[in-house]
Amino acid sequence: MNVCDKAKENQNAKEYLERILERLQNEDPHVVIHALTLLDACINNCGKQFHLQVASRGFETEYRKILSRAKGEIRSKMINSLKNWAEGEFSKDSQLSLIPSFYSKVREKSSSAAREVLKTEKLADERTNEDADLAKGT
Repeated sequence: MNVCDKAKENQNAKEYLERILERLQNEDPHVVIHALTLLDACINNCGKQFHLQVASRGFETEYRKILSRAKGEIRSKMINSLKNWAEGEFSKDSQLSLIPSFYSKVREKSSSAAREVLKTEKLADERTNEDADLAKGT
């Protein structure tokens, strides 16, 4: 909570957010999970100045880069956090509308990627079945 108290201050909000983003890029998944937990805590406790920093193009760009490299559980947690922010505090204020918009884009991209994976798997299954049918026929 000490970090949240310091991050509440107008001039410190950007600096603390940058430090958290650095930690989200760490190679150690434990550090990334802790950084994401800290980011959630700051969003829940630091108020408008911190929210304005999160709802900036700079944050969106960095978070998108980190998210594009994230895998598995970390990616899921990042998307879930983004969802919670978009549907929570950031949905109530038009100055913070970038986060709900960003979440919508991520959700659409994730849905289309999932559809592509399913389509590829279906094609692979069909080819396997065709190969099995050909093998039986000879």
